[in-house]
Amino acid sequence: MFEKKYLIIGGIIVAFVGLLMFNGQKAPQELVAWIEITNPSVFTLEAPQGNVLKELQTGDQVQRGDIIKTDLEATANIYISDGSIVRISPDTEFVLDEISFDKDKKQLGVQIQLNKGKIWSKVFELSTPDSFWEVKTTNTVAVVRGTAFGVEVVDGTTKVIGSENTVEVLAINPQTQQIIEGNIAMVTPGKVIEISDEEIEAYEAEESLLEELLEDFREDQEGEEWVREHEKEDSDYDDDIELLEELGLEKEEVRDEVIKKVEEKYRRHQEEERSDTEDNEIKDSEEVDRESSVSSEEEDGEVQKSESDRETDKDQNKLETQESTEDKSNQYDGDSQSDSSVETRTETETESKNETETKTENDALKEVKSSEASEIEKVEQETKTSDSNSDSEENEKDDLEGNTGLLFYLDQFSIKNTLSWM
Repeated sequence: MFEKKYLIIGGIIVAFVGLLMFNGQKAPQELVAWIEITNPSVFTLEAPQGNVLKELQTGDQVQRGDIIKTDLEATANIYISDGSIVRISPDTEFVLDEISFDKDKKQLGVQIQLNKGKIWSKVFELSTPDSFWEVKTTNTVAVVRGTAFGVEVVDGTTKVIGSENTVEVLAINPQTQQIIEGNIAMVTPGKVIEISDEEIEAYEAEESLLEELLEDFREDQEGEEWVREHEKEDSDYDDDIELLEELGLEKEEVRDEVIKKVEEKYRRHQEEERSDTEDNEIKDSEEVDRESSVSSEEEDGEVQKSESDRETDKDQNKLETQESTEDKSNQYDGDSQSDSSVETRTETETESKNETETKTENDALKEVKSSEASEIEKVEQETKTSDSNSDSEENEKDDLEGNTGLLFYLDQFSIKNTLSWM
């Protein structure tokens, strides 16, 4: 019972979460326009500061409000789903004030505010009265229904060049940005109109007509190469349309086929972009692996080098130690030789000294011995003398004793004689 209750509650929660997720999802954005970068770099800018938001890549979709800027050498094409094309020249900046296309109604709306640079418009024939294509500058607006034309803005001066059919050019007050009613110039193929902000103000005051500014576009005129380049691309475009018509397709079928081709071109670019991305990822991965391998080899090389360096250092240290030892040995040998010489001299001096001392001692000993001998001899002599004296004394004593006796006897005798003589 409880398990069934928990299962029911869990199912309700899952369903509720799924409903929230479904409601939160946005429907896939319908393709209106996308950009092809023919030469980088192209950016979208942030209004009003004009800071770069991001760099555009081929296949990126563009939309209303985008500020697009090309670098000094950058070029790009904007493909609109109805088959129309905007070709962007280098050093150009513009705003997509309006860009829309209703595929079911075949209704197109394009309004471009060109701030500087050059753009070329190749407009597929507009199929509904509500469709429009306008290119505005600070002093003019060019309006078409199906044609090809170029617009250029340089330092406040606008130039509109007609190529196919007719382009309506209306004057705009540069200060108020309001259209000056009734002042229209019709620019046909081969014609060009060039006007500055100051001229617009003067024409408004004098109620002059813009038609007076129309001129023939000369082949030697500045920008001629740019015009011819785009007219050649337009010719290729028209050939494709004629080929579809020759196949027996009605106008609406041709339009549908053109729309299909634009979408196929977009998908092809997307696939190529994915393929390029995958290839780049593979290349990056291979590069990382290669760098890792190189790094590993370098590390191994560094290790080997380190080991080799250590061995070299060891050998060097060993060699230095050996050299140091040899130097020390040589020094020691020199010192030893010097010490040996000193020792030899010392030993010689010592031996000489010893010999001298020995000689001196021997001499002294000899002298002592001689002295001792002399003393002994003297003592012996004295002894002999003493003995002789003793003997003499003995003899003398004996003699004395004898003499004494004799004397005594003589004395006695003398006395006797004396007495007798008397």
